[in-house]
Amino acid sequence: MWHKPVWGLLLSLMVGCAASADDQDDASSSDEAITNAKPRILVVMSSASSVELARGGTTPAGVYLAEVAVPVAKMLEAGAEITAVSPGGMSPTLDDVSDKAKWFDDEAEYQRAKALFAEPRFQHPKRLEDVSDADVRTYDAVFLPGGHAPMNDLHESRDLARVLRAQHARGKLTGAICHGTSGLLSPTTDGQPWIYAGYKLTGYSAVEENLGVVFHYVGGMPKLHLQAELQGSGARYSQSLIPFTSHVVRDRELLTGQDPQSTKAFAKAFVDALAEQRGNSH
Repeated sequence: MWHKPVWGLLLSLMVGCAASADDQDDASSSDEAITNAKPRILVVMSSASSVELARGGTTPAGVYLAEVAVPVAKMLEAGAEITAVSPGGMSPTLDDVSDKAKWFDDEAEYQRAKALFAEPRFQHPKRLEDVSDADVRTYDAVFLPGGHAPMNDLHESRDLARVLRAQHARGKLTGAICHGTSGLLSPTTDGQPWIYAGYKLTGYSAVEENLGVVFHYVGGMPKLHLQAELQGSGARYSQSLIPFTSHVVRDRELLTGQDPQSTKAFAKAFVDALAEQRGNSH
């Protein structure tokens, strides 16, 4: 006959095993919920309406329609949840040059892009300043659209620098296209080593910038020489052989596109990288 203390010991072990099994079930359920959750993407837009010129003064600028709408449309198609922010929560200015059907496959795609950009989440973005470090951890990816405007506010934004440093430390996807890559320079403003030094990347080239002035894409040469600044900060910069043709570069968690002609290739590469990242994390 078993003594009472032995029975008590057996009962404790049985209860402990059952509790452990319940904990494992709860953990599995939690993992499944994370796996099935929609990917969350933080879109950081400029709120500037002009860009400083090398000769002095400013010229009107904004965000580039295709560089916002084409990648975001692809992200939404992939089931992503989009949150848009800007400095001060100000509405973005649309670059007039970009507001034309010629930058799209057809008129229907152009109108879809216009409708997407007109949505409240883009016209009334949240404040970049209010994105906390804890908030950053809830996003799977960060995306910086282009247009000349980011060179006027995002490239020196300490709030963007904080977001990018947190994203980089987690090894989570960050994407930037065309002049949106100027935002990647924001972590150079605090005196610390640049987090993307040694990374392969691209962005609007010096050749394209000069041709853009000739073609009246912008009202003068910008004060910030993007390609030179990226290279001077330690980037392993590359560009397409022929200006205004598609070129996309991925290095570790960073994905960059060169120009407006890169939007579709960039959009596909972004959602592919996001799917790969989420697949590797489970």
